[in-house]
Amino acid sequence: MTKKTRVAWVLIPLGVGGGAFTHLQTWAANMDLGRFEPSAIVGVDAGSKTMRTLSLAPLSIYTVPTLASKRGWLLPALISMIRIFRAEKFDIVHTMLIQSDFLGTIAAKIVGSSVVISSVVSYPYRAKTPRVKKWIYRCFYRIVHPFLDRIVAVSHKTRTDLISDFGVTPAKVDVVYLGLDERFLKDCEHVPPPNFSKLVIGTMAELITEKGVGDFIDAA
Repeated sequence: MTKKTRVAWVLIPLGVGGGAFTHLQTWAANMDLGRFEPSAIVGVDAGSKTMRTLSLAPLSIYTVPTLASKRGWLLPALISMIRIFRAEKFDIVHTMLIQSDFLGTIAAKIVGSSVVISSVVSYPYRAKTPRVKKWIYRCFYRIVHPFLDRIVAVSHKTRTDLISDFGVTPAKVDVVYLGLDERFLKDCEHVPPPNFSKLVIGTMAELITEKGVGDFIDAA
């Protein structure tokens, strides 16, 4: 029997209704379980609404403490993750969200043997993030990104931001667009496919500046 590749998806923090939650569910629904053995490591409080909502069977789900100053911020979550990595011996650590990049990369490199891949779906932090936290995030990301084996950006704009604002090596960043292809939409049973003879633009996103919905409205 061929040995399955063990994958750890790291998403910290994880909340119901957010993009990270949707990504995790999509990954779990489409993963080839014949080749891969994925687990999810999420930053949520036990008994929270997120944990009650999250259903990824037959995947294993591990929780680590959320990052908060009153709880020592980074250290409890990092210690918890190191213990999980040592016990499970993952082949690939796949992070999403900047806090996951910090914790997943540090823990993986301390334990050793894992390839670390980061998915970056927008600017690493929001415009409304407090100035001090922005500075901390920027400094930490500059420290950890050299230890990432690969970065997957959602757009060329995101790739450019990582290179220009955070000093990421261009050769390390690949672009894979998010979206639905025509085949998926044509096979969809519940939503009629659009008329592809015309340009169709749709968005499902939180109405925040970083999503760029205003740019579409202005362009129209």
